[in-house]
Amino acid sequence: MTRRMPPPAPAAWAAQPQCQACTLAATRTATVSPSGPPGARLVLVSDIPEPADARTGRRFSSPGSRRLAKLLAARGIDLAQCGLASCCACPAPDHRRPRAPEVRACAPWLEKALRTYFQPTVILAVGGIATRYFYGPGRFLPLLVAAHAAQHVPPDPTRAGVRVVPVPSLGTIRQRAANGLTWHAVAEQQLACAAGYLSTLDALQSAPPPCSTT
Repeated sequence: MTRRMPPPAPAAWAAQPQCQACTLAATRTATVSPSGPPGARLVLVSDIPEPADARTGRRFSSPGSRRLAKLLAARGIDLAQCGLASCCACPAPDHRRPRAPEVRACAPWLEKALRTYFQPTVILAVGGIATRYFYGPGRFLPLLVAAHAAQHVPPDPTRAGVRVVPVPSLGTIRQRAANGLTWHAVAEQQLACAAGYLSTLDALQSAPPPCSTT
């Protein structure tokens, strides 16, 4: 069965393939712009497009991303109803990680997607660079622990009320984090947090209004 993918985002990103804001413009073979339904409550933000993403033109097309989609589905979350974006829209040469100036150069595109198109309730920061984008500098696992302690409230005060949940990428699910858990197990824990936030919000929105005492 073919997995459904989110529809492409609108013309707001039509100019992104012509962007010259960083050095990736000289080497890119594709531009993978944000995609997904407007007003998506859950948005996945990854580090950078992978080779599979560049071929399909859709983020989260790699085998590791498909594993993440299965974990989401097990929590009742359909990837086709999620927003998809990256800290960098252009793949880097030799599949390297994006550099800080490249992430900063692409930030206006990402912020446009988050603030004006998706306006999510929960953001999954998939990978170390995406986590640092929201939480600031540091190693992934300590940032993940700090995120729990801070109840996943991001440091940007203008994003107040949005839950940011760091999630490891699942390129190699047998790798272990410093706490001994596999990254797959860590991802399951974090996705449970995200699903819990969404369920709590659903319950609050469906609750009847308080009875009047007058």
